Amino acid sequence: MPLSGNAQPSVIHWRNALMAAYLASGLLISALVSRLPAVRDALDLDHATVGLLLLCMSAGSFLSVSVSGQLVLRLGAANVMRIAATLSGASSSLLA
Repeated sequence: MPLSGNAQPSVIHWRNALMAAYLASGLLISALVSRLPAVRDALDLDHATVGLLLLCMSAGSFLSVSVSGQLVLRLGAANVMRIAATLSGASSSLLA
């Protein structure tokens, strides 16, 4: 994305942090989806159960979007990003 000449450095910093967060989220989801058949076989799950788990992931996404605004108002954007990054890292380490 081109930078405008009058953009504040803090705005550029937050934009870059947001893009990094979206990149990390996309990488985590793509890693899970690419391993989904192996995970299904290793856990001996049928297709219906895997579909239900994917539906629950979508419902969790909707719930987190609903709650995130309130968390940002109470804790601040930087604290919410720190907590989310820590939880994402911890949960992805459980997949390994």
